[in-house]
Amino acid sequence: MTDQNGTAQGGQLVKSKPAPPPPPKTRVSSAITNMESKFADALPQHMGAQTFVRYALLALDKPTMAPVMKTEVGRQSVYSACLHAAADGLMLDGRDSALVPFKSKVKDPVTGRDEWIDQVQYMPMVHGIMKKARNSGEIGSIFCQLVYENDIFKMTLVTEGPPITHEPALADRGEIIGAYSCCRFHDGTWSQPEWMNKEDIIKIQNRSKSGATNKTDRNGKPIPPRGPWATDWPEMARKTVLKRAAKYWPSSSDKDGVDLRAMLDRDNDQYAIDAEATEVANPQIKKSAAAAILSAPVEESEEEAPVEASGEVIEEPTVQQMDAANEAAAAAVTDGVAHDPQTGEVIEAEVVTQGGQPNGQQAEPEMEDARI
Repeated sequence: MTDQNGTAQGGQLVKSKPAPPPPPKTRVSSAITNMESKFADALPQHMGAQTFVRYALLALDKPTMAPVMKTEVGRQSVYSACLHAAADGLMLDGRDSALVPFKSKVKDPVTGRDEWIDQVQYMPMVHGIMKKARNSGEIGSIFCQLVYENDIFKMTLVTEGPPITHEPALADRGEIIGAYSCCRFHDGTWSQPEWMNKEDIIKIQNRSKSGATNKTDRNGKPIPPRGPWATDWPEMARKTVLKRAAKYWPSSSDKDGVDLRAMLDRDNDQYAIDAEATEVANPQIKKSAAAAILSAPVEESEEEAPVEASGEVIEEPTVQQMDAANEAAAAAVTDGVAHDPQTGEVIEAEVVTQGGQPNGQQAEPEMEDARI
């Protein structure tokens, strides 16, 4: 015998209680999978949504993503970052683009205290920026390299030929002293070269939310850099000078409908002059489908949580006991009025509101500002 408040097990009634919500990673993975149709609307036609989802799920496996997925704000930042990557037509494979965690200072509306919340941002990488620049149809070759102290390097600002002469040292190259970038167009002309020394690059790094080397906590202790500036400094140095050079390149939309300069401006939103986090507005995407998708928050489908036994056992009445109780109740009714079978007193009607089954826990889904 069972009712809505329990399940029968071997003649006994076991009370039930809702199971805890699924782990954060399970919730996020499920939401990313369910967003495949949204990614398909935002991605260029030649890019598969299933492949995009697969790379996005692999990006969630990194240990640095675990704190991000614990809060609603963090989970929402994951979905937003994935949609922005899809709108720019870049896979989250660590080569074209990547998901980079950072901490944002948020004021609690109840206590008024500042709290640091883990979030994630989508970051185009060197290969992804180069691919988008070539897709404009006007650029033939792109050069972006680091220069070491033992390399032979010469740069000419006004020339009709190649503006850069760079011969890397074959043995000990020494320390990094800077980076450069330029491109050659299909008509044979060259772009203006861009050079940044190491000190200039570090200034940009220190504007980063996660990679800055000059930040301290409330106790004055240095905060070590995190993210790609800490793990892949040479690649981030190349990307910094590449973005600055690309400002002078053709900015018309590429074959995927993505404006190169607009994409670089969105990437600049990942940098801040100070450590105070501010609310970042959604970047303007020229693709109408992507704009419509990005304007709405992501919601997960509602699923009822499984029910597990609490361990409290209630004895199930026997058939004989139930029959005896029914006969006594029937005999105690006189003229439609119920009486106590032992005392004969009238039993007043009692209105009982039937409680519903506990609802399942609904999984709740969940960008640094100076121009480089």
